[in-house]
Amino acid sequence: MTRVLVTGTDRPIGKAILPRLVKHGFTPVAGVGDTAGPVMSIDHDLIADGKVDVELDSHSSISTALEGISTMIHAADVRPGGSHDIPDSMRALASACADRGVHLILISRVGADVSSLAHRKQLWKAEQVIEQTEGLGYTIQRITHTHPSVEKLLQGPFLPLPQATPIQPVSPSDVAGRVVGLVQVGPSQRVRDYGGPELMRFADAVHIYKQVRKTIPRKVPLPKVGVLSEALAGVHVTKTGDRGTETFRQWLTD
Repeated sequence: MTRVLVTGTDRPIGKAILPRLVKHGFTPVAGVGDTAGPVMSIDHDLIADGKVDVELDSHSSISTALEGISTMIHAADVRPGGSHDIPDSMRALASACADRGVHLILISRVGADVSSLAHRKQLWKAEQVIEQTEGLGYTIQRITHTHPSVEKLLQGPFLPLPQATPIQPVSPSDVAGRVVGLVQVGPSQRVRDYGGPELMRFADAVHIYKQVRKTIPRKVPLPKVGVLSEALAGVHVTKTGDRGTETFRQWLTD
């Protein structure tokens, strides 16, 4: 069976990808980050132990982890404020994949190239590094907010977005199915954005959450400026991209 290395297996998307890979005849290899440790890999029958250290900052260590790997799915959340520089670490990862002939799949976010959010800016830099790496076979898949991330927004003491903000929550399971399909297809560069089946207002998500969970944070007036203004403008949703099937209500109910 073809071996596929997956980062971010401790998060909803990475966790959902592992059983999908097995279902489609791949052998998943879980990579769990620890910047102080060596690169190691582990096959799917030991994944549940979660005892794998992976350091993704140096070409040599990444190259070691890619031994016998055909595809690497980078599902780990790329965020600023970590112990390493995102473009530098992505450069090491991309060059190692290119040298090994490994197909690199990056799960990015819709609006990465236009958003002023620090998280989206880092993803945009990562995308650019990948696109500029000579000889790399890659696929970039941008997605909208996931169901767990929207639920997290609704679990605080206050609602963090204006009620009219358009959102399009997507199921990690749907994303996993999409990504495994990209593994099967092979390097496709940047593909169509992928979002949830429902393009709704944040107020709609609040209403659904209240019905299912019987609780909701209280509303506070929010200024429609900066990142809130761009969120209202819909830079984080896709009206023309492909869509999943599981709704936010279905996900909350399951």
